[in-house]
Order: sequence, then structure tokens, then C-alpha cells
Amino acid sequence: MEEAVIKKLSSNELEIEFIGEGHTFYNLIKEYILADERVEFAAYKVEHPLSKKASLYLRAKRQPETVVSEAANRLAKDAEFMVEFFGKLGNEKV
Repeated sequence: MEEAVIKKLSSNELEIEFIGEGHTFYNLIKEYILADERVEFAAYKVEHPLSKKASLYLRAKRQPETVVSEAANRLAKDAEFMVEFFGKLGNEKV
């Protein structure tokens, strides 16, 4: 990820562009966001199939920036678990 640009922020809506990211990242973070009961809607859109320009949109009952931050923290925690798990697995003899 090169950078993130907030395109819209209000009391219950957030639209953000993660520069250099595609479907894989957007779909993953969207799923973590949708797991939050405060979220009313979350989706991402790709402006053109040949470009890597996309944006994530979410509507929450309140504080959408907090929702995204907490989703990112859960994703990071799960990623760290995977790194540790596969690191240990790589050290075991079969």
C-alpha cells in the first residue's frame, strides 16, 4: 500500500482510497468491516478494470473511522497469528 486518501468523512459515512491496492485487499478489509454490528453498509468499487484505482465506502451508525480502525486491528491480529503459526509449522519436522 502506497498511501490512503480520505475522499469523504461524515458522522456516519466514510469513503477512502488505498492507493496501489486491488480486489484482494478491498474484499478482505470489507469483510472485517461487515463483521461489526455498527455497520449498515460496506462495499468497494473499482473505477476501471485496468486501473488499480478503487475506493472503500461504508456507512455506520456512528464513527465510521473508528469502525475501519478496529477492523484493521482485527485483520492485523489475524495476520500476525498466521505468521506465527506458519513460522512454527516451518520449524517442525514431518
